[in-house]
Order: sequence, then structure tokens, then C-alpha cells
Amino acid sequence: MSSPSRGERWLGIAGLALLYVLSAKLGQSLAIPPGNVTAVWLPSGIILAAVLLRGSWVWPGIFIGAFFGNASAYVEVESVAQLGLTAAAGLGNGTGDVLCALVAAGLLRRAGASYPFASARQVLYLVLYGALLGPLLSAVFGVTALMLAGFVPGPDYLRTFTTWWVGDAVGVLLVAPLLLSMHQSGRAADPRELGLFAAILIVLAAVLWSQGWVLGPIGLTVAMALCIWSALRFDDRVTFACVLAVSAVAIVASALEEPSVLPMNRRLLELQLFVAVFSIAVIVLRSTVNERAAA
Repeated sequence: MSSPSRGERWLGIAGLALLYVLSAKLGQSLAIPPGNVTAVWLPSGIILAAVLLRGSWVWPGIFIGAFFGNASAYVEVESVAQLGLTAAAGLGNGTGDVLCALVAAGLLRRAGASYPFASARQVLYLVLYGALLGPLLSAVFGVTALMLAGFVPGPDYLRTFTTWWVGDAVGVLLVAPLLLSMHQSGRAADPRELGLFAAILIVLAAVLWSQGWVLGPIGLTVAMALCIWSALRFDDRVTFACVLAVSAVAIVASALEEPSVLPMNRRLLELQLFVAVFSIAVIVLRSTVNERAAA
């Protein structure tokens, strides 16, 4: 990894902060109270991939993006004191996200994890350090700061903490593998097969969106078959883009469907668990293909 110049560093920091804010706004558009937590927190995957690909020097971009991306969701200008509480909560969010990315990336490097994932052990490192431990730090600092600032009531702390933690974990599983794969040169695919794959994926997304089969057996079966096809025939970039596309349709369609008899927090947790298990299964399959190819 070559050392960037000072100008390149500042440009990278500013770009990461902007990308964090934009992805945070996208996630917050599907957020639920209290605490404005969302099913999938895309910035968690972005910041982990940024540290792994660029280095620890990008941390100011993480902090700035987390501060403004989170604080803007609950900022109020009623008084100076209220602005102070918002700033304090934003500081907690920024600190938690910086620790999340730096600690997770450091542990992944120390464990010898590399990309592309060459074995199931590599995926285990990603799950343990990237999707569980790192987001845990973010949730501790972020939700505690929101509670102390008065944006999350005490009785709702545990529920908000759980949703925050799982949302960050799912964001890592969905986004980090895709971003890490972007700088890799994959094998050439048959254009006709790739075109057929893309057409079926688009049709599946349209059907799932319109018919509400996102978590049903039909949608799950077809989606998993597509991802297996992708893992066996295409490279990592196509495979992880497929996982992200299917998960995005599931998340948006679930947010738009009519209220059910289940409480919102239970529906949200079920959606998060579905996306997490779905992502891990495909990543493990892809790592097995990579391992066999290397052998």
C-alpha cells in the first residue's frame, strides 16, 4: 500500500466523510424511532473497507462523517442547550465509529485475514471482528451518547442498542465484501450468461417488490439460486453485488409494506437476521470456490 501525499490524504478524508453522510441519509430514510435506527447501516461497511484499503489515516473522515451524518438526524435549534446535546451525541457517534473501524481492521490484519476470502476461516474473522466486535463498540458509544443526551429514553436503551448493533453488523456483511472486491481483477465472464443473469435478477427484484414475497419461500429460493449461480460462475464483484441487490429489495419492500400484527422491532430484527444469514451463506460459498480455485 503506497503512502499517499498530504493532498491525497485530505481529499480521501473529505471524500469518505461525504460518502458517509450520503449513505447515512439513505439509511435514515428507512429509520424508525426511538434513536432513528435502521435495518442496515451502510456506513459501517464503508468505513471498514476504507480502513482496510487505504489505511488508518482515514479516521478523521470517519469521525466527521459520523458526527454530521448522525447529528443531523436529531438536531433541533430550539436552544443553545439543545444544540450542545446534539453535538455531544454526535461526538459519541463519531468516537464509536472510529473505534469500530480501526479496532476491527486492526484485528483482521493481526489475524492474517486477507481479501479475497480464501477460506471459511477468513469469513469467520470477518464475522467475529468486522461484523460483531467492531459494531459492538459503535453501539456502546452511539446509543449511550443518545441516551445521555436525552434522544433515547432509558427504557428503550436495550432495544435501540440491539437494533443499532445488528444494523451495523449487517451493513458490514453487505457492503464491505463488495467494496473490497472492487479493486480486484476478476475473471472474464461470458457476456451472454452475464446478461441473462442480470435480466433474471432485475425481473426477480421487480416481482419481489410488487408482490411482497421478499421473506417468503418463493423469493428466498429464487434469490439463493441466483447467488449460488453467481458464486460458481462469476467473480466476487458480481456475487456480492447480487447479494446487495436482493437485500436492498427486501429492506425497501419491508419498509413499504402494510403494518402487520407483529411489533415493528420484531419485524425489523427478523429482516436483519434474514439478511445477515443470507450474506454469510453466500460469502462462505464464495470463499469455498476461491479456495478450490487456489488449490
